[in-house]
Amino acid sequence: MALRDGVAAMKARTGGQNGLVYGSDEWYLMAGRELPAYDYYDDFLQIENGVGMIATMRREFYDALKETRFSLKKYKADFITGESAADLIRELAAAAKKKFPRAEFKVHVIRNEFFGGNVTVAGLLTGKDIMEQADVTSVISDNIILPGTVLRNDGDMMLDDTTPEQLRAYYGRTLRFTRTGGEFLQAIMERN
Repeated sequence: MALRDGVAAMKARTGGQNGLVYGSDEWYLMAGRELPAYDYYDDFLQIENGVGMIATMRREFYDALKETRFSLKKYKADFITGESAADLIRELAAAAKKKFPRAEFKVHVIRNEFFGGNVTVAGLLTGKDIMEQADVTSVISDNIILPGTVLRNDGDMMLDDTTPEQLRAYYGRTLRFTRTGGEFLQAIMERN
């Protein structure tokens, strides 16, 4: 708690200059504090470190949803995420459900056992944890959407060396890795 208060105090002392002091999204969530508004993050200079990812995802998703003229008939999708982003993904799923009432979505929240359960961000999930906790019998659809941050920068594998191809073989379904709110909405609307 003191660390988060210190970040706020440092940001105030620096006059809010771009890129100087920010708390990660995970810090706010762990402290039970409301995340700052989108504009707080200036130019999102530390987004790759989890600073402003949730605000960005939320803004991009709602902007894209507002512009969407597409309609879904009966349709299902599964969302896989870490504990930190679970509430956001549930919120986005509910908004998509409101826009597409005949759609059905299931959110699978994965606990990071690989790092002992104390790490809650989606970007550090492993294939083993995903496959064990969202096993093939628990998914409801042929469309599984995962955060693109679970993949290394090259997009070729996860932290435990699980590849996207191994996940696809395990599930026998379409997997879509998304990094932005717009990509997330697009993955919801795509059919196999």
